Amino acid sequence: METKITVFEGREGKFCLTITDTDDETAHLFEERELQGGGYTWEGIVISLVEMRMPNALRQFEIGAEGDDMYVYCKSREPLDQLAQLIREATSDRALLIAAIENAGDDIE
Repeated sequence: METKITVFEGREGKFCLTITDTDDETAHLFEERELQGGGYTWEGIVISLVEMRMPNALRQFEIGAEGDDMYVYCKSREPLDQLAQLIREATSDRALLIAAIENAGDDIE
């Protein structure tokens, strides 16, 4: 199983990126670090990744979470597609994912 990242046209003419499932290796890393592993964990990681790699895009995004799901809304699809690729990169590059977790500090559950 891989982390499920979906980008689609959402409400009010905005586009939406969601993360709804986590791959086993990433889930194991979350457990090792005593992180909740659901939407709120991903919210902190995504904000951190954007700060690290896409800082100019942060103000375009409406980022949030609820329970097991995390979402990002944006008026344009292209930044979300770029963000989806960055998240996929982080799930396949343990060092990048750990850097994002550490960069998030106390803003991650």
